[in-house]
Amino acid sequence: TLFNEIRSIIISTKYSNVDLAMYDNGRKYPNLIVTNINTSISSVMFPVMSRKQDNKSSIKETMKKSIKVSTFILAPMLLGFFACAPRFVEVVLTSKWIPCVPYLRMTCIMCLFYPIHTINIQALNAVGESGKTLKLEIIKKTINIIVLLITMFLGVLWIAIGALIISLLSTYINSAYSGKVFDYSFLSQIRDIVPFLALSSLMASVVILFDQSIHLNGVMMLGLEILIGIFIYLVGSKLMRFDVMRLLMDKVKPIVSKK
Repeated sequence: TLFNEIRSIIISTKYSNVDLAMYDNGRKYPNLIVTNINTSISSVMFPVMSRKQDNKSSIKETMKKSIKVSTFILAPMLLGFFACAPRFVEVVLTSKWIPCVPYLRMTCIMCLFYPIHTINIQALNAVGESGKTLKLEIIKKTINIIVLLITMFLGVLWIAIGALIISLLSTYINSAYSGKVFDYSFLSQIRDIVPFLALSSLMASVVILFDQSIHLNGVMMLGLEILIGIFIYLVGSKLMRFDVMRLLMDKVKPIVSKK
């Protein structure tokens, strides 16, 4: 917890309270989205993969499915939030918080790859490689501190950029090692999520263009942007025939029919 908050501690001592407030508020909402989903993934995946620890090919398939499902859900939420960030801040937090938008957007990008990070660590722990994950954490934290010591003198924005770079690098470090254990490389994992990232990016681009082209009151604009984003992603998923969407629908239909 101390390490996760170290940037806020440094900003509070080296920069103004306003800078700290903008930075913390920019991180808060995307982290709220991803933390809940990541917690769900962790609590479900670890026992599932532990039962399969003697069958690494089966664990690999579980990892693939988990990474796809979590990214299918998270990517549109985070990139949609990225696109709606100015409107969200204006409507929910008021216009005085607009300077937190860059931090909010960077946190959205940073959180995109959390499922890969979490699932790879859970898979390693499930097969008894917790010692290796500890070593990986020490390596990542060491790099993190070095980057932080450099960026802390450049400004709050650079501190946030450094955190983004470290997050991406940490994802690579985790998946590079687990890729050797499960024959599921970092590039293979990225290829599995590219379709969801591409569609989510297209959706976010349309929402940003809509925001810049149409001028209505803030609440109406935010509502329309959310609806447009949902419509584009669902229609795009249907047209691209994502197997993940069919999988989720098969899980949801029995629950809905019972209700």
